[in-house]
Amino acid sequence: MVLSVGCGWGKNLKAIAKIIKKGIGIDFDSEIIKEAKRNLKKFSNIELFVENAKETHFKDNTFDYVICLGNTFGNFGRDKYKILREMKRVTKKGGKIIVSIYSEKALPVRVEGYKKVGWVIIKKSTKERTIYTKDGLTSEQFSKRKIKKIFQKVGLNVKIVELNPISYICEATKR
Repeated sequence: MVLSVGCGWGKNLKAIAKIIKKGIGIDFDSEIIKEAKRNLKKFSNIELFVENAKETHFKDNTFDYVICLGNTFGNFGRDKYKILREMKRVTKKGGKIIVSIYSEKALPVRVEGYKKVGWVIIKKSTKERTIYTKDGLTSEQFSKRKIKKIFQKVGLNVKIVELNPISYICEATKR
């Protein structure tokens, strides 16, 4: 069973729907979950919930895989520790937590991309590697060292692989 945290309109669940037994997506945005339900209506093995990732309704040790892709993790701000702890709680022992993040090299590409989609950047902090938009988005990027510290703080060892020049994939196995 797979949980997609911050599933958005469901593109990652759609990509794996035919190869998984059951997939569950959560997002705090009710409008985006409505869109995801429309997008995924042909898949009977997918369930979607409007839910806060800091405190989900799932029992401990429920999921084989918990994914947070599309660099969503960088939008969690201070809540990232609580959300990662929650991801760990709902992952089965031996299960995997897979997170994609922007790398420390991504700032110029992100600024350009955000401007293209019409987001107004009110502040960008090179030191913090964070972008703040007029619409309230806070989007962070991470060095390997920083993401290792975040995972270690919640009791997870993480393997980090460069996905492309501006992104990493982080994989942790719950012990």
